[in-house]
Amino acid sequence: MDTFDFFDIPLDGTRLIEASAGTGKTYTITGLFVRLLLEKAMSVEQILVVTYTKAATEELKTRIRGRIVEARNGFTSGSASDELIAALLEKTPDHRRAARLLTDALSDFDRATIFTIHGFCQRILHEYAFETGNLYDTELVTDPRDLQREIAEDFWRTHFYTAPAEWVTFAAQNGIRDPSYFERLAGSVHFLEATVIPRLSRPELTALDPFRRHFRQLATRWPAAREKVLEFLRSPVLDGRTYGSLSTVDPHRGVSKRDLRLDGLAAEMDRFTGSPHPGFPPFKALNKFTAGGLQAAVRRGHRPPQHDLFRICDELLDSAQVLEAEMQDLALYLKTEYFRWARAESQNRKRSRNIQHYEDLLLAVKNALTANTGGRSHLPVEKIRKNYRAALVDEFQDTDAVQYEIFSSIFGSAEYLLFIIGDPKQSIYSFRGADIFSYISAAADADSRYTLQENWRSGPGLIAAVNTLFAGRRAPFLFDAITCDPTRAGRKPEGGPQAALRSLVLWYLPSQGGQPANKTDAVAIISEAVGDEIVRLVSAAPEPTPPSDIAVLVRTNRQAQIVKESLVKRKIPAVLYSSGSVFATRESAELQRVLTGVLEHDNESRFRSALATDMIGVCGDELARADQQPSDWERRRHRFQQYAELWKRSGFIRMFRTLLVREKVRGRLLALDDGERRLTNLLHLAEVLHREADVRQLAPAALLKWLVARCRPDAPGSDEHQLRLESDERAVKIVTVHKSKGLEYPIVFCPYGWEGSRLRTGEQVSFHTAAPDRKLTVDLGSERLDSHRVLAQHEILAENLRLLYVAVTRAKKRCYLAWGRIRTAETSALAYLLHLADTAAETDILAAMAQRFASMDDDDLLTDLHALAERSKGSITIEMLPQRTEKKYRPTPARDETLVCPVFSGQIEAFWKIASFSTMTSRQFPEAGLPDHDSALQLSAPDSSEPPEATRPTSDRRSIFDFPRGARAGIFFHDLLEQLDFSPASGRERADRISKKLKEYGYDRRWQKTLLQAMDNLLQVQLPAMPAGSETFCLADVAAGHRVAEMEFYFPQQTISPESLGRIFSLHGGPDMPTGLPQHLQKLSFPPTGGFLMGYVDMLFLHENRFYLLDWKSNHLGSRREDYAPARLADIMVTEHYILQYCLYTVAANRYLQLHRPNYSYAEHFGGVFYVFIRGVDAGAGAAYGIFHDRPDPALIRALDEALIEQKT
Repeated sequence: MDTFDFFDIPLDGTRLIEASAGTGKTYTITGLFVRLLLEKAMSVEQILVVTYTKAATEELKTRIRGRIVEARNGFTSGSASDELIAALLEKTPDHRRAARLLTDALSDFDRATIFTIHGFCQRILHEYAFETGNLYDTELVTDPRDLQREIAEDFWRTHFYTAPAEWVTFAAQNGIRDPSYFERLAGSVHFLEATVIPRLSRPELTALDPFRRHFRQLATRWPAAREKVLEFLRSPVLDGRTYGSLSTVDPHRGVSKRDLRLDGLAAEMDRFTGSPHPGFPPFKALNKFTAGGLQAAVRRGHRPPQHDLFRICDELLDSAQVLEAEMQDLALYLKTEYFRWARAESQNRKRSRNIQHYEDLLLAVKNALTANTGGRSHLPVEKIRKNYRAALVDEFQDTDAVQYEIFSSIFGSAEYLLFIIGDPKQSIYSFRGADIFSYISAAADADSRYTLQENWRSGPGLIAAVNTLFAGRRAPFLFDAITCDPTRAGRKPEGGPQAALRSLVLWYLPSQGGQPANKTDAVAIISEAVGDEIVRLVSAAPEPTPPSDIAVLVRTNRQAQIVKESLVKRKIPAVLYSSGSVFATRESAELQRVLTGVLEHDNESRFRSALATDMIGVCGDELARADQQPSDWERRRHRFQQYAELWKRSGFIRMFRTLLVREKVRGRLLALDDGERRLTNLLHLAEVLHREADVRQLAPAALLKWLVARCRPDAPGSDEHQLRLESDERAVKIVTVHKSKGLEYPIVFCPYGWEGSRLRTGEQVSFHTAAPDRKLTVDLGSERLDSHRVLAQHEILAENLRLLYVAVTRAKKRCYLAWGRIRTAETSALAYLLHLADTAAETDILAAMAQRFASMDDDDLLTDLHALAERSKGSITIEMLPQRTEKKYRPTPARDETLVCPVFSGQIEAFWKIASFSTMTSRQFPEAGLPDHDSALQLSAPDSSEPPEATRPTSDRRSIFDFPRGARAGIFFHDLLEQLDFSPASGRERADRISKKLKEYGYDRRWQKTLLQAMDNLLQVQLPAMPAGSETFCLADVAAGHRVAEMEFYFPQQTISPESLGRIFSLHGGPDMPTGLPQHLQKLSFPPTGGFLMGYVDMLFLHENRFYLLDWKSNHLGSRREDYAPARLADIMVTEHYILQYCLYTVAANRYLQLHRPNYSYAEHFGGVFYVFIRGVDAGAGAAYGIFHDRPDPALIRALDEALIEQKT
């Protein structure tokens, strides 16, 4: 493998770059991206970058863009502080061209193709939907567990609902108790791609009928033969060790041990034969009633007792043994059959529902690439290659066979560029499909392999320690294909030569009395040592280590909780990064009890249970005194009753917040040692419950039922249910190794690196076949199960070695490990690295490790450890596990500092804003983003947004002039008219709509008739059409598809001022412009403004191939029809600046129509604007009242357009 050199690596073919921990993988990717931009003149769209997670994708986008900016600045200025950019400057002759290419890349960066692997496949499926057979509206379902559960339940119904009772009992005793067994079975592997063995045909239970026949014989015969049989069994010729001694245990009653034993056997036989269905398998002591069992127990020289019931039991037990073997075969068949059936059902159901899961995206692309018709792939590979001229695949160690096949199919040719970047030593996600063997195959196929060897994360001492621990072995990661080339420090050491000492501290836990420590005890002892050492570190003078510089890496959530308890006990602030569910917490159980107490406050036990929680905080003594203080007790009950009523009336979250305040829950929880964690969980639960109640419209009882169901151990979960992080400021981080990947901490504790690698009893055996296939295989019980279990355990050991590597390489300055003679540690990663000789070549490595470990005592183990420390030249220190002290952490009080408000010294460009007609004409600076609904003008009365009781008509004579005025009335009319059906045939529907809106806005329903008449006037009044002299029309003639209500517009606005507006209207207003309008506009008080102009057009409609703007006005101009005559309206249009408003709206509409309407012209297709004053319209009088109509001069609209909007040439 070659050492990576940034400028020597060719930009073609398939190149593998192995980046050990801390060696600058992301830095390398960003640099290669810049090289491709400059040397290959690729656009950002042509460089495909793929990584695993969405978070990593966002980080890569940020880092790549930052590197482009840095390079562009370097080429612009001619110098750069970054070594890589500086080298690019030297090697690139044309700096001006380079700067231009990089500037173009930044301009187009929003089109950069940086995806997760699933995002890339989803894009391919959308772009080539026809070729892949993928539908455009396919829904991506992120959590497959609901479908998996559904399939498992259907399989269970098919095979168990009508199954024999004996088989169901047997299955339950063997762990197959409910559908969740099959759900877990398939969920434990990447089952869509795995091969499942053995392949079986369904076995028949041929021994079931004989077993039932013999059982019926026994059940019939036993009652009558019971006493005689027991008398035979008391015979002294039978062995006392089997049937009990004949010696007396109760002289007064004359009862012997034999009597007691036989009473128990008889009771078991009574239960067995008394059941309508025989239990299966039969009770274990049945053999004591068989002729064979008696023969085995009879004393030498004697004949066993004889009875036909003994023969029946013999026959029953023989048939039971045959039936049990058949049932074992049936259980194995159903397991293998479930994989086959679930695969087919999963695909069929997803296809019928038009949904996909993440894995389907990958499979669809792979299948389209590998399927072919006439020798050609269904996907246009050459077209994809033209779109993506290069691909950089990050975190490739987490790939699988499907992903590798996709990238190798598209980019595997020599003329295309594929960079594979990853580190096989950090492949730790097999549980979610990562396949280390796919990486190994890719590495073998690559044209060349490179390694990054400078570690920029850790100090030199720690780098030397890790090199010694791993690089000293021939196969440190078990598989020969994964090497561990030593890395070197990328930066100068800090603190002199002494800084490298104690870089890796290996604690040793001595055995107790020469025996290995129990695993549970070891976990507890080591966690206490971790707590004590952290207290020492954070209290050390003169420079204590901040708690936030320390991380404890664990393997399981249970270990994390044990460490958290150890730290909390010592008053050390600690935060737990856990993947556990919030529904599995103590707070979830407490919230269930509290909510149950709220809904069932009259149930005394439920009520007391709620009060006894830490949330409510009633202690035991107070509960005991409840009968002595009935008034206090009833006050509490009354509060809970109020909570229940509030919940039913106002919803869950309102009730919860009220309870939180009145019961002082926050302060009570925060007073606990882990209060911040507990309050975080409680608030998280409340948020989830609020969302479910809102989305599903769940009543209180239904919401509580949903919570109870979610708290079951087998309930499906989602990412949003994972425990959230409480504040991590100044706190020790407790993180699982899997979550820590990609992170770094100054000091790291890895206390549980001694976890064993053996499969637990009953655990699924999954392994990969030998090269070249390397096929993931699940063995559920084949003849080669034992040899396959060895292979599976080898893979577990290999992943444990990689997990250990990831854990120790998170540290920057120091790392702590723990070791010792601990049960199960003999097959751990540390046992392999520390004690197994390189010469060991056994086919069963774990057996060799166990044998070696069993032969060693404490002295032998310590000898190996000290030899390791000597090889490390001081970077590894061996220490006995510190003795327990349980000192508490006492943080140094923070120094009082005078707080000074920062002074803002920047300059805000006040002219740049989002403007609207309202901001131009109002001195109160209204919100630009809100529609203008007649909030400015009420001439004959002040603004009066009356309460509902003031909105009733004062007499039976109701006129539209009397309808309430003000802003609320304006909003009411606009809302009503936006939803109203204009067609003549919809009178009844209009009446219903008016009635509904009156109720919604709190107006008296007796206004309905008045408003219905007003709406008829609006829809039937004849409006003038263009050109002049054309036939009039009414709004009822406008089809629903030819009008748009509340049309919003935005356009970029150049700097404009009242003076410039006045000049435009003075020069281009035309002959019909009202006198004095330009001077009136110049009196507006808004400052010079640029930025964006936005607004809402009440209605844009099309009639007879002409477009019209319409604005509704609910202004009250008087209580006579004459108050809405044309002369009066003309004055209002000037004084209230409505002419400016409709000119701005016309500019926006004209722009829109020019862009979206072919052959549009203002002169031919724009009919003008209507301002309709709702209260003054009379259909009988035509447009003589309440209607203002104008068509702005084309020169004015053109001049406004040029002044407001930058003209592109």
